[in-house]
Amino acid sequence: YRNPVLFLPLLFNFIFVILLVGVVLLELVLLLGGWPTTESLTLLMQTPEGIILSVVLGVVDILALIAVVSYFGVMALCMFKDIVDYGKTSLRRAFGMTRTYWKNYIMLVIFIIFWFVVPLALLGLVIFAGFMLSKPLGIVLAIILGIVGLCYLLAFSLFATFGLFFVFPLLMWGKYSGVWSLVKLSWSYTKKNFV
Repeated sequence: YRNPVLFLPLLFNFIFVILLVGVVLLELVLLLGGWPTTESLTLLMQTPEGIILSVVLGVVDILALIAVVSYFGVMALCMFKDIVDYGKTSLRRAFGMTRTYWKNYIMLVIFIIFWFVVPLALLGLVIFAGFMLSKPLGIVLAIILGIVGLCYLLAFSLFATFGLFFVFPLLMWGKYSGVWSLVKLSWSYTKKNFV
């Protein structure tokens, strides 16, 4: 069987990313009143309104990127599932199946991002507070918490690589009752098969 529709989720993602880059450039042009330059960006970031607007637009753009890219990622997984189960797939069936799995997939992505970003952001805030109090304290905190952050990155990378190894197959074929049970189930498969 040939399934050229497998390329469509990749094509959709590519088109969306190009459109999003265009939207971000348009946002910058509208915010700055012209093509972005280093000076205009510096001026924008010197006003509280500019900072708030930039942060809000940045968060909206990132959320849109996560939502749409994950949607088409799930569509690709649904197509792979169809091919494994039935030997063929279709775009219509993929759209239908995507609705079923996308909610759990996006919750899984949010879970992973949360456990990656929040601890590092907290470490960064503590370092920033240390620098606000005094430069030597900030340097000491940066060294100590930098080492802690690197250890956390290593541990998180190992967990994401091995602990979540079975998460996507389980998402498509497993029986689970939410994201946390999906992660625990993946971890149990990892322990059974790798340890």
